[in-house]
Amino acid sequence: MKAKKIYKVLVVDDEELVVEVLRELLTTSLPYTIVTTTDPAKAIQILKMWEIAVVLCDLNMPEIDGLTVLSQAREANPDIVSILISGIADQESIIRAINDCGVWKFVAKPWKSDQLIKFVDEGVKTVSYTHLRAHETPEHLVCRLLLEK
Repeated sequence: MKAKKIYKVLVVDDEELVVEVLRELLTTSLPYTIVTTTDPAKAIQILKMWEIAVVLCDLNMPEIDGLTVLSQAREANPDIVSILISGIADQESIIRAINDCGVWKFVAKPWKSDQLIKFVDEGVKTVSYTHLRAHETPEHLVCRLLLEK
């Protein structure tokens, strides 16, 4: 019997209270491992060491901004799903995040909890589907295509 894959979600925000609230919200609402940090440099290390399915990252942080973290996330794992959160975001930053960092969703602070949970869950499912298709054998592909008719 094949073990069920436990997906990891990384939360990055320089505000400790935001990280704690997001950890509690996501841990109680979703069946994934929630990893958190207030340090963008540590987030980059985590992204290089662990297989993260979804990264939820603040835009405006001191020293290293969210765009740098998300760019490094994409470099470490091209299949990662990135969600940008911010209370203050100009149009140029959002466009850069989408075009240069592959951001999948943008969430404004204060966020709506049900929307954020939905985005994270959909993000993990997107990664899961991508991995499933990447390992699909030709036989499975033929069966799937026949069943989809």
